[in-house]
Order: sequence, then C-alpha cells, then structure tokens
Amino acid sequence: MVFSILKDPMDTEEVTQDVFLAVFEKIERFRGDSSFFTWVHRIAVNAALMRKRRDKSALDVPLDDVLPAFEDNGHIAMDVADWSPQASDPALQEETRRVIQAAVKRLDEKYQTVFILRDVEGFSTEETAQILEMGVPAIKSRLHRARLALRKELANYFERAESA
Repeated sequence: MVFSILKDPMDTEEVTQDVFLAVFEKIERFRGDSSFFTWVHRIAVNAALMRKRRDKSALDVPLDDVLPAFEDNGHIAMDVADWSPQASDPALQEETRRVIQAAVKRLDEKYQTVFILRDVEGFSTEETAQILEMGVPAIKSRLHRARLALRKELANYFERAESA
C-alpha cells in the first residue's frame, strides 16, 4: 500500500519502518474504535502522504546530473580532485581533521550514522544494515548520498587550500 502511493522502493522501505516504529510507540493510544488493521493502515497512509508532500517540495534532480560518468572498464570518466596532498600535509592535518569532522556533523543524521558505521568504524554494508535494522539497499543509498554531500562540501575547503 505504501509503495502504491510513493512508487519508490527506497522511500517505501523507510516509510514502512517509520510506520512500525510509530505503531510501537503509539500502541497504548489504540482505542479499539476500529480494527487494529484499519488503525495501522491509516498510520501507513498518513506517513506515505506526508513523505510524498515533503518530497514534492524538494527539487527533483535527474540521477545522471549527480552521478559521475563511467568508462567501459568501470572507472570514473571524469576527473575527481585528488586532495590527498593537502590531507597528508603535516601543517594542515589538524585543520583538515576539524574541517572533515565538522562536515560529517552537518550531515543529516540518517546519512551521518551510516557514514560513520561504514567509513569510520569499518562495518560491512550487511553489518550496518543489521545494526540499523534496515535493508542493504537503503544503507547503500544513504552511504552514497552521504559521500556525495561530503565531497561537495569539502571541495570548497580543499580547493581553497590548494590555491593558497
């Protein structure tokens, strides 16, 4: 039912998890005026409609505009800046660490948690999915979005440091 409203498997998975959490948290409010199925169904419909309204206000960007182009051998076709010289410069290491930590802290919590578990703590995608009680596709999507957001934010810092 949630999928029929949202038409997106990832959003459906997230909303469905939100619905189960809401049912768990609000079970004491169930009065029995309708069947339990109807009550849960209403929570699910409301959650899906709220997600759809929220997403409608967000700008739709084609995936091709965000993802890099790939060559036939699987390598990225476009140049990606190599920031490793600045990151490993002893004079800049402390500042770089602070900038990266601040960028991670500014990530939306759902992306930050996945990024920390996967890229900082080193858990596998499957382990992260188990820890967060989510599906593997949702973990992969959130990690990808977190990395893109961090790359975009850190590009400004490292490009300034490179030109200085």
